[in-house]
Amino acid sequence: MISDPLFRRLKILIVDDEPVNVALLEDMLRTSGYHRIQSVIDSRTALDVCAVFDPDLVLLDLMMPNVDGFMILESLRGARALKSFYPWWC
Repeated sequence: MISDPLFRRLKILIVDDEPVNVALLEDMLRTSGYHRIQSVIDSRTALDVCAVFDPDLVLLDLMMPNVDGFMILESLRGARALKSFYPWWC
């Protein structure tokens, strides 16, 4: 259980193409006191969900079909860099 209320407010995005892994991570996080969790099984939607959900932490599977985790990570890094220069962009 999380003792600091600040951590309970963290928004966590899970991106994994295996539903069993997603369910396991969601259960572990909720049991630990995290409740602001969003999950994505189709990696092609991860960036759109990320833009709307604006997570504090992304748990990212690297080996996925269609769009792998490395591509998502690079896109997220690029979006964060743009946001620091142009806060209205993302």
